[in-house]
Amino acid sequence: MARWTYAVLQENLNQSEAAEYYYKEALKINPKDSSGQQSYASFLCRHGRYKEADVHFSETLADPLFRKREAASLTAGVCAMEIPDYQSAQKYFSEVIRLNSKNRMALYQLAKSYFLQHNYAAAQSYMRDFEEVSEHTAQSLLLAYRTERRLGNNRIAQSYAKLLSKQFPGSKEAEQLARLN
Repeated sequence: MARWTYAVLQENLNQSEAAEYYYKEALKINPKDSSGQQSYASFLCRHGRYKEADVHFSETLADPLFRKREAASLTAGVCAMEIPDYQSAQKYFSEVIRLNSKNRMALYQLAKSYFLQHNYAAAQSYMRDFEEVSEHTAQSLLLAYRTERRLGNNRIAQSYAKLLSKQFPGSKEAEQLARLN
């Protein structure tokens, strides 16, 4: 336990090398510690080591007794998006939705992943699910706009554009929208 704590402390002090040393030491002592595996996976992801992180997320999620499955799956999905490995990300996000059908972040990320794969109908479907459980953000409005445009639904796209401009006028997404129009 002390090594995990010290690893997190070192990371919080921006001492990445020391943090990694203590994460590895803790894993040597207890390689079956799923919470520790998740912490190390998150550390690796934050440091751009996405494929290594995925190995540790898989270890974490292989434990049927691990209680923080929703959070770990969400973090693993976000990390997989950075690779980019959209199929793995979708698998992780779908697990989140299986555990909590109202997880707005997983719904948004699923929509985004399908959009990036040019599957606009699936992206639209997940955006609609997102809208049922959450208020829009600047990011979600821009994604909804772009999705509807790709599907040829220009009137719906313009309604998202108006909402984005009205609700988030100074956002980087509003600036992106202005460049798209």
